[in-house]
Amino acid sequence: FDEALNQRSALSSGLFQIEGSVTGVAGGPAARFRLYPPIPSPSRGAVSLRFSLASPGPARLEVLDVRGRAVWRTDPSTWSAGDHRLSWSGLDDRGRSVGTGIYFVRLVSGVRSQSLKLVLLR
Repeated sequence: FDEALNQRSALSSGLFQIEGSVTGVAGGPAARFRLYPPIPSPSRGAVSLRFSLASPGPARLEVLDVRGRAVWRTDPSTWSAGDHRLSWSGLDDRGRSVGTGIYFVRLVSGVRSQSLKLVLLR
């Protein structure tokens, strides 16, 4: 698994070697605009939301229902470039628990946006 939870595998009876920077320190990948998959999904409780910005600036995370209505959103804030993580408790903007269903997490920054599916089980 990599940091975005992409999985790759191969079967081999030979020796193997992992090459490249695995620490993410010097020489790591440059920051970019990206919304990572919500973890866990499906979820019965809180969900970890992780995103990355290529440059500092205002950004907002939203959770939308299947009709596109915002049920929860962060205040528009100025974020630094790089990776960020926060938790969504499964409550709407009024503090009420949202029901079982399919939701979409959307990252919006300037003219850019990216959305991913999230499944909640109650």
